[in-house]
Amino acid sequence: HNGCPPPPPPPPPLQDREIIVPTSTNPLPTLTEEETNMIGSFETGKPPVPGFMKDAPKFFGNFTTKYSIPSSKCNSAKASASASISSNEKFVSTDDVITAHVWKALCRVRCRQLEVDEGDSSVTTTLQRACNFRKRTLPPTPDAFPGNMVASIPNTLPIADLLSKSITEVALILRSNLAAMTALKVSAVHAHHAKLQSLGKKPFAIFPSAFAFLNSSWRCSWENAVFEGIAPSVFDQGCHVPIVTVFVNRPKKDGVDVYFTGTEDGCAHFNETLERSLTEIE
Repeated sequence: HNGCPPPPPPPPPLQDREIIVPTSTNPLPTLTEEETNMIGSFETGKPPVPGFMKDAPKFFGNFTTKYSIPSSKCNSAKASASASISSNEKFVSTDDVITAHVWKALCRVRCRQLEVDEGDSSVTTTLQRACNFRKRTLPPTPDAFPGNMVASIPNTLPIADLLSKSITEVALILRSNLAAMTALKVSAVHAHHAKLQSLGKKPFAIFPSAFAFLNSSWRCSWENAVFEGIAPSVFDQGCHVPIVTVFVNRPKKDGVDVYFTGTEDGCAHFNETLERSLTEIE
C-alpha cells in the first residue's frame, strides 16, 4: 500500500467525433507520395495480404525479447548523438536517438534473416513511428475524447543509406519527419482518410516488405494507475508481432524497455546488435 489518495474521477467521455474535424480555414498541405503510399485501402471483404508475408517464414517466430535501456544509457546515447549537432540545427530527443538505434538494429537483423547485403541500395526500409496526435490538432483534442488518436509517421530510406548513416543523422531525419506533422498535416491525413471512407473504402497502414517496421511507444505513466491504494509493480504489453518493436517505461521511469518478437535467433541477434550499437557510444 503506497498511501496515495485515490485519483480524481475522470471527466465524462466526449462522444462527438466532430471535435476532431479540421476547423482551420488555411489550405491543407498536400500529402507526400511517401505518405499516401503508406495508406492503403480496400472496399469489401478481407484486407489484402501484406507484402512481407512472402518472407514471413524466415522471420516469424514465437519468441519475444525485452532489451532494457536504463536512464543512464539513454542519457549517454542522447549526449553522444547531440555532440555532433551544430548550433543552427534542431535538437534530437532521447526517443529520436533510441529509435534510430532500434531501426538500424532491426535492419541488420532482417538483412541476415533474408540474406540481403547491408550495402544494397536497391532495397528500402520504412519505419512507421507511432505518434500521439492529441496535442497536434487545432484545438488540442480534449482528454475526455475516448478515441485512440495515435497514428504512424513513415520514415523511409534505402537500407544502405540507413546503415551507413550515423545515429545523429538518422535521429535528425526522425525528428524532421515528426516536426513536419503539424496540425494542418494532421488535418490533411484526416481528410485523406475521410475521402477514402466516403468512397466506401477502409484505410489501413501498408507494410510492403519485410523491411517495413512499426515502432510503438507505450510510454504511459503506468505506475500512477492506483488500484484501491495499491500501485502496480510491473507493466507488460501484448503487442508481440515480428514487424513491431514496442517502447515501455521502466519502473520509476528509469529508461525504457524495448520489446522485439520473432525467431529465437532473431531475438538474440537483435539484442546483440542493439547492445553493440549502444556500447560503442560509451
